Amino acid sequence: KRRAKKATENKDKPGFIFLEIDGLAETILRKAIENGTMPTLAGWVSSGTHKIKGWETDFSSQTGASQAGILHGNNKDIPAFRWVEKAKGNKVISTVGMGDAPAIEARISDGNGLLGTNGQAIANLYSGDAKDNIFVFSKLSRIRELYSQSWNTFHAVSYNLVHTIAYTLWEIVLEARSRYRQWRRNTLPRLRHRGLVYYFTRVVADVFLRELSTYAVIGDIIAGDKDVVYTTFMGYDEVAHHCGISDDEAFYVLRKLDRCIKRIEAAKAYAQRPYYLCVLSDHGQTNGATFKQRYGHTLADLVQKLLPEGHRTYFELDSNQDHFGQMVTVPLQNVRKRVTRKSKKKEDKKIDAIVLASGNMGLIYFTQWADRISLEDINKTYPEIVKGLSQHDGVSFAMIRSKEQGSVVIGANGKYYLADDKVEGENPLAKFGKRAAAHLRRLDSFNCVPDIVLISTYDTEKDEVAAFEELIGSHGGLGGTQSKPFILHPSEWDLEKEEIIGAENVCRLFKREMANISTKSSGTKRNDDSGTVHMDGTARAR
Repeated sequence: KRRAKKATENKDKPGFIFLEIDGLAETILRKAIENGTMPTLAGWVSSGTHKIKGWETDFSSQTGASQAGILHGNNKDIPAFRWVEKAKGNKVISTVGMGDAPAIEARISDGNGLLGTNGQAIANLYSGDAKDNIFVFSKLSRIRELYSQSWNTFHAVSYNLVHTIAYTLWEIVLEARSRYRQWRRNTLPRLRHRGLVYYFTRVVADVFLRELSTYAVIGDIIAGDKDVVYTTFMGYDEVAHHCGISDDEAFYVLRKLDRCIKRIEAAKAYAQRPYYLCVLSDHGQTNGATFKQRYGHTLADLVQKLLPEGHRTYFELDSNQDHFGQMVTVPLQNVRKRVTRKSKKKEDKKIDAIVLASGNMGLIYFTQWADRISLEDINKTYPEIVKGLSQHDGVSFAMIRSKEQGSVVIGANGKYYLADDKVEGENPLAKFGKRAAAHLRRLDSFNCVPDIVLISTYDTEKDEVAAFEELIGSHGGLGGTQSKPFILHPSEWDLEKEEIIGAENVCRLFKREMANISTKSSGTKRNDDSGTVHMDGTARAR
């Protein structure tokens, strides 16, 4: 009754549905539209109801930073998927940590997120300040967040449970077939050992959460009591990590997502109010054989080799668990860690360097210093490490802060000084685009920025990187399509002249366009001098 009353009150007010396809680059979207994989979206574009707009992520091209920016308009101090906070005793913070995710949202939220006004969040990392949440990771500590009235649409038809079980069994068959097919064809690059846990992870991402999101969104559209809804489809990102961003398996996932979007679109015919649909991605992915596959050792192995004898390295990474996979397994791992906490604390005292990875971004923290260590002190204490890392074939550059010259980007044959944009020798940022230096400067301003930031080798001809994680499709740093997501938006939205840089500005644009549409529907005029949105968050008049 409460939902029906609210829907009646809002029958002439437009609502907005945001459907995020996690990890889908603009180039892959266009390819899927052109080859017939996504006929629903192709129809939107060809009929002129929607347009495709590309945008550029921040330095950290991963869901933790991007969804914080899109949903809350604030992703400051999120340097990667996981990082170290020295002030908390060298604690490793993860965007999918059961205790960390709520704390991160509390820090980035001001109560005015994208979903703050009568919104619902479904299967996202953060809530966007929505009061109604279902399977939102930062809210999972509250049991009531596991269920919403919107999911009643699923339970209303008994066939849906059978349908989902059948999809689950078929997904397991597809994964087994995919492994055999890639082995038989000798597909390269590929992951040779995906493990048994991945069957479960894939089913959760590409069946359970996909069906949950689809039916919950349909329920919200039919009920008509939500002004804005945002959900994340994680299946493509999950499969592309393990199979490759253009693999047949990845495009099969996109075909299924297109059918879900078609069902959501069809629900508008039963809605009590008008709804606008927007499809977007939070980042892309870049393909490539991993660092370990290319060179026979991990980044942690390399760092350990370059440290003086007797110094220890700690590597926080599961071999082939992607970021979503860790969302599934981290709660189980936390139980195990509580059991071994005492012994682990004793070991941590002996650790000299913590090495983390976020796609092809490497993060190195030295535990002896309470603050960020300088280039001069690194060279004095660990004389082999800077040269050894920057000269390695698998590393494009290392960023380190100098006491005298500010932060310096060091490549094999040259340096880039961020303070004054001075280049010495070959420019190590040349292949990473015109805004690479600006992205690094913003990262450099964050708290908890690593003592050494690394970006792996990047082959511009093949558009391939070498992930420091064991993932074929990767994201988290710079290089290739991982930084090039998209927004497939209603044509009424005025984005043609925009140059959208950074996830925070996506939030500002969405808020602006929703306000414009709502104002037009109410018949009033609104003064708006906003125009192109820039990395500093300012807007200039058209």
